[in-house]
Amino acid sequence: MNGLQQTIDTLLENIDIQKLKKASQNITAHYRDGIGLSSEDEMLAYLIVRLPATYASIKHVLSKLPSQGSILDLGAGPGTVEWAARSIWNAPLVITAIEREMQFIELGAQLGSQAHWIRGDLTSFKTFEPHDWIVFGYSLAEIQDQALPALLNQSWQAAEKGVVIVEPGTPRGYQKMLLARDYLIKEGGFVAAPCPHSGACPMQPTDWCHFSVRLERSYLHRLAKLASLPFEDEKFTYVIVTKEKPKNTTSPIIRPPLRRSGHVILPLCTPHGLQNITVSRSQKDLYKKARKSDWGDAL
Repeated sequence: MNGLQQTIDTLLENIDIQKLKKASQNITAHYRDGIGLSSEDEMLAYLIVRLPATYASIKHVLSKLPSQGSILDLGAGPGTVEWAARSIWNAPLVITAIEREMQFIELGAQLGSQAHWIRGDLTSFKTFEPHDWIVFGYSLAEIQDQALPALLNQSWQAAEKGVVIVEPGTPRGYQKMLLARDYLIKEGGFVAAPCPHSGACPMQPTDWCHFSVRLERSYLHRLAKLASLPFEDEKFTYVIVTKEKPKNTTSPIIRPPLRRSGHVILPLCTPHGLQNITVSRSQKDLYKKARKSDWGDAL
């Protein structure tokens, strides 16, 4: 992220601070309501207050893919998926980015994107060109539920290996992800992560599956959000659905582990449902691993 952050800082070195703060407030409201950005100021502010967080969560999710490959980024924004993918894989990548807003496409070019860009509304496409991985990075929130089945069907048909969905770690984001997860399973897909199975989600109606990643805040980020802490915790929910059945499954830690004297309690999602597993010091290697584990890690 360092090189990308330096480019962003250079682009925004003359930005009006008051406009930045106002646009940041608007972005927060839009983010909660699943509404897209509506002004140039908001798109510039997005580079400061949202791109680092979405980059961190998308990188976390892409690192769990069973293999690399070509990527079709649907609802690409300024190209966050591309930057996350290139930070994981050093090998040359074929990336196609579809984005509705011309301002985001132009920002992507200014940031140094090497993707092939296509301008268009996702719901206006009849088909997508085949790619190994079809990725929705915080883009399903703007899709109406009635338009979701057709879009997911087109995405599934275009996917050679699978579909990746990352959404905000809110009840709204979880529900949107869950709709997509259920649809893709019905299409014949297999959940590769984070779930250890392709059955119904065992979460209670009052709960939702989400994870967290911590990132450092830049000076402008703290200024825009009137924040004192030098870091931010981004909450996100996600699913990876593949064409082939996963060879191995793991159980994700769905809440922060509870570390006690002589034992660790791990809240897990297992093939048999939600379970709290206690790992004691007598279990030696497993105990050492449990002590170092964190929310979102797999056991």
